[in-house]
Amino acid sequence: MLLLKPAWPGAGFDLSGLRRAGLATDEKPSKNRPLPGIVVIQIHHLRRSAETGFARRYQAEMAPLMAATGASLLAAFVTEHAENSFPRLPVRVSENVFIGVLGFDGAETHARHEAALAGSAAWRVFWQAARPDLTKPTEMLRLSPTAQSLLGR
Repeated sequence: MLLLKPAWPGAGFDLSGLRRAGLATDEKPSKNRPLPGIVVIQIHHLRRSAETGFARRYQAEMAPLMAATGASLLAAFVTEHAENSFPRLPVRVSENVFIGVLGFDGAETHARHEAALAGSAAWRVFWQAARPDLTKPTEMLRLSPTAQSLLGR
């Protein structure tokens, strides 16, 4: 597992005021009905000590660009370099990451977002400057929240 902390103050999930949708009386709690929205998790692998500068630039430059192209930045995290207080789950101590969690109204919104970024000079400048801090390609996970998810849109 990765031990993470919010990338900057307020960058963790803000679930305040949100409630899980209630189940219909004839519905079983185990049903997993996907919602129309999607969540995209980007895992950027960084060299050690690069996370603070990367997070600062991401917040200042990429977060506004993401919002302008249809994404909602739901949360951002960096590696927490601390002792594992739950040793039954081993921490991958050799990994250093920045994780962005993005929400989209649906697959079409995500596709339009990706196309807009591909044509963005600001996006290319950001990644050109970040390249020396990256240790391997970015991993991208595309998830569909279920009906009981607080991340559903």
